[in-house]
Amino acid sequence: MVLAIQRDNRITEMAAVDNTQVAAMIAVSLTSCFENMNLSRPMRPEQIIDLTDAIIESAGEDQLAIEDLLLFLQGLLRGKYGKMYESMDMPKFFEFFEQYREQRHKVFLDIKYEQEVRHKALGPSERSSDEFEEKEQSMRDELNRQFKAEMERKYSGNDGNA
Repeated sequence: MVLAIQRDNRITEMAAVDNTQVAAMIAVSLTSCFENMNLSRPMRPEQIIDLTDAIIESAGEDQLAIEDLLLFLQGLLRGKYGKMYESMDMPKFFEFFEQYREQRHKVFLDIKYEQEVRHKALGPSERSSDEFEEKEQSMRDELNRQFKAEMERKYSGNDGNA
């Protein structure tokens, strides 16, 4: 449930509190992924550190969480973004990561649109502040549920693209 992750649990906010720990989590995840890819020319540790820093710096652009990175790496390992036999470098990584981010954003917009259509179908209603907040939370919960289902479907290999 990536959308349900609190703002203070996103990469940028977590790094502001303890950058070393966040960088270590990301670097370990990247290293593990690249080792499992059996690349003929894997990234060197220094390159992984640079990539880690770049991920942390760019994570605020669309409020990425560690879970987003892990979902992406899972898709990368499964060949969701193409087969890689030779090497991985920062530009290639970000090219594939951008595909994930664009898919993530599209899913978010699609779910948001569906929510708006459903909300409009309810018609006008008298609302108090508490009622509005309850409906807003209900919509968020449904949006999170749909986003999670869509992301799991896309990255479980059941969408016919993997």
